[in-house]
Amino acid sequence: MIRLAARTLRFRAGGFLAAFLAMLLGAAMVMACGGLMETGVRTSMEAGRLADADVVVAGDPGFDVPNMGYTAVLTERVRVEADLVDSIGAMPGVAEATGRVFDEPAPPGTVDAVVVMAAPDADVDRLREDIEAALPEGAVAYAGDRRGLAERPEALTGSEALVSLAGVFGAMALMVSLFGVASMLALSVRQRHRELALLRAVAAVWSSEKAADDAGIGNSRYNTTTDVLEHQQLSARDRWRDIDSPGGPIPALLPPAVVDGFEPPMGAVPGLGEHTDAVLRELGRATAEIAELRKAQVIGPEYGAVAA
Repeated sequence: MIRLAARTLRFRAGGFLAAFLAMLLGAAMVMACGGLMETGVRTSMEAGRLADADVVVAGDPGFDVPNMGYTAVLTERVRVEADLVDSIGAMPGVAEATGRVFDEPAPPGTVDAVVVMAAPDADVDRLREDIEAALPEGAVAYAGDRRGLAERPEALTGSEALVSLAGVFGAMALMVSLFGVASMLALSVRQRHRELALLRAVAAVWSSEKAADDAGIGNSRYNTTTDVLEHQQLSARDRWRDIDSPGGPIPALLPPAVVDGFEPPMGAVPGLGEHTDAVLRELGRATAEIAELRKAQVIGPEYGAVAA
């Protein structure tokens, strides 16, 4: 059955190609949005003036919005206490810690960042983790490619916007692709079910006829109304006659019995109520009685009135 379904693909090349292209383009759009989202999540900045630092401590630009369950990113710089310079400088693995101010004079007792130089034998990643664990709330430690965020905190705002846009467009692309592909596949599957059902029916008829023939059982093929109207034997034997009807001429079959030299009468099909009066008169009803029956709506109006 699977092999048969695969062979029928050549008759559905257009639908198969359209479904394949829809899935391919949808997957490409989702992957592209995923790449943008990863770029936003892994935002980093060139270290610049902090290239000589192993670890940089700065203010955390994230702000937890009360009662919203949402963390907003502040666009302005968040400074840290200058006392952190001495406390960080006294930690194991720190060779030197100094305070830095980047743009303008900081308020008294604060600095823009704390630049940390690691000892020669210290592991920088482990040192960053130790420093961040000892920091008070509102401060964060950067190392590696993320050191530049301490100097340019506005990059985090762009990162958040990029993640949001990538998520929105990725979700839209995914939903459109799913709906489009699902609709197309549902239509293709329905058509394929119809084709396979027709093939099963043909195979079943052939199998039943063959089994009956092998067993010596009389059988014949079932003819539909259309098959009867178009039967070659009936046309070859001239068994059809055109007769009148209220809707116009229609074909009708002659009676089965054939008598040489005798043509059976083929009258017209009567209209509704055409012979009502004649039948009632044969039953002994007078014209006045028939009129009373018609007035009481026991019988319908006169045939001519109905036709009019």
